[in-house]
Amino acid sequence: MKIFSKVINTTPDGLQRSINEKTAGLTGTSESTPNFCDKTSWYYTSIRVIDEVPVKLDAYTVQLSKYPILNLQKVTHRERMVDKILLIKKNNVVINSNFDIIPNGYSIDYINGKIIFDTDITNDDIKVSYNYIVNNVYEIVSDGASDKVITYGEIQVSDDCDLTNMYVKFEPIINNISTGGTDVVLATELNSYLDLLNISNGGTYIPKVGNDTCGYIILPMNYMNSFVIKPHGATADNVDYVHNEYNKIRISLLDNTKEINGLFTTFSLYYYIR
Repeated sequence: MKIFSKVINTTPDGLQRSINEKTAGLTGTSESTPNFCDKTSWYYTSIRVIDEVPVKLDAYTVQLSKYPILNLQKVTHRERMVDKILLIKKNNVVINSNFDIIPNGYSIDYINGKIIFDTDITNDDIKVSYNYIVNNVYEIVSDGASDKVITYGEIQVSDDCDLTNMYVKFEPIINNISTGGTDVVLATELNSYLDLLNISNGGTYIPKVGNDTCGYIILPMNYMNSFVIKPHGATADNVDYVHNEYNKIRISLLDNTKEINGLFTTFSLYYYIR
């Protein structure tokens, strides 16, 4: 494994990431999966609950019926997810100032689905809209009518992770007229951590620097370079397994309901729209 030292940028979810081998001068956009080590970041398949009346456990605490619940502070591209913001109404008035995702006047136990208020709510009517977590499935899709062309992808793993039973599943999928508008998985690629090391030619290790919480292992997925994600419904003539053109790529862990024990494991990619 190569040892590489550089300053790593901290992304909005509080994790430090690096597109380690991005070609100099490459333009485009980055995209990252939720953190496979933190259930509360698994937004992609989360389900919305609107205006639930929670159970009052005491004068300050309410219990939601579904949990864990989504914590947008743990999501990198949260600015794209205004429809997933947790909203609290007290006597039919939203108390999240400007729809803040950072609690003010209350705290949240995201794992156990509890909200603890700073003041007595005995005589208040409380309603909560929120997203609860289902699994760690993530899909790379086209954002509209254009192709998404992947130019680089990598898996980043903190060096404190227990990778003994980590298996990452990649599924290229077509969904178009030829499939009747349903997902058809073309292949299921299941890779252990050792498999990923081999695919990435041993990977790169970035030691802990300064105030970093830990070091990282970077696993480039170079075989994904030039993958093309076609818009939903693109014709079968333009989508086939041989030419690496798909309607989506699904990424998950083999057990998609369990976390990896550690600080973070994420998949990041760089792409442009054509």
